[in-house]
Amino acid sequence: MRDEVARAPDSGSGGAPLDRARAVGRRLKANAAATYALIRRRGRASRSCRHPFMAGRRFEDFLGIALLLVGFAAVFLDPFSVEFRRTLTPEIARTFRSITDLGKSDWILIPTGLLCLLLLSLDWKRFDRRLRAGLSTLLIYVGYVFTSVAASGIVVILLKVLCGRARPKYYDQLGAFDFSPFTIDAGYASFPSGHATTIFALVTAGFFIFRRARLLLFAIAFWSAVSRFIIGAHYPSDLAMGMLIGISFSYWLARQMAVRRLGFRIDRDGSIKPLHTRWPLVAVRDLVHIARERWQALKPF
Repeated sequence: MRDEVARAPDSGSGGAPLDRARAVGRRLKANAAATYALIRRRGRASRSCRHPFMAGRRFEDFLGIALLLVGFAAVFLDPFSVEFRRTLTPEIARTFRSITDLGKSDWILIPTGLLCLLLLSLDWKRFDRRLRAGLSTLLIYVGYVFTSVAASGIVVILLKVLCGRARPKYYDQLGAFDFSPFTIDAGYASFPSGHATTIFALVTAGFFIFRRARLLLFAIAFWSAVSRFIIGAHYPSDLAMGMLIGISFSYWLARQMAVRRLGFRIDRDGSIKPLHTRWPLVAVRDLVHIARERWQALKPF
């Protein structure tokens, strides 16, 4: 990737601030076009490589798991969840309310999106091979996290509007299974949980990048999703569906990247592993060290 992006034309620097801003804009457009062309080329090349989905990870398997998990939660948990929540102490509710915002997407999408724009606005031709390798790796993984969270979030928004399920606050008047399809109202946006989708899309992406931290990431995602039920924003089946959407979309995207050998690879046993075997935090540390040595080259203007 680094060589393709590096071929983007150098717009130069210097001159008036407006000229420099225009140069950055042209460089951003050229680097983005080069990146898109690379993905398309890798996609065409990957068509000759057959990597069938492993048993349990096919689309029909996902539908089966969704029907089992979401159906079980809806039948056996949703009708009793509101009464159970009312037995919890206010201290427990306050504790979980303090962590529920981990499921919001803005604190993920804004920094990762800005970082992608910054990396694409750099003049890659001015960097040596080692620095380009570090920057391209960073761009791939940051772009993967951004796309996983953003795209799965769009799917959830469409499902919320399509289903229009009433939130638990209307349980006493409407029950647990009141649906008003195509209703644009936050009170009828319970299914599926957007917070659960976001946090599980994020941690699933983290599973593939930071393989050593899987248990910690899952624990964070689990309790962040459960907090939505504790504070009365969702039913358990909403959380289950959001979790499945977040996990499945991040897995599917990682697999598409692995087929194209963009940041990931498919191992002989069919599992997805990072293409770069070094611990990512070590790579970031080296990148920071190189950036300090060449801080002038990293200036986008």
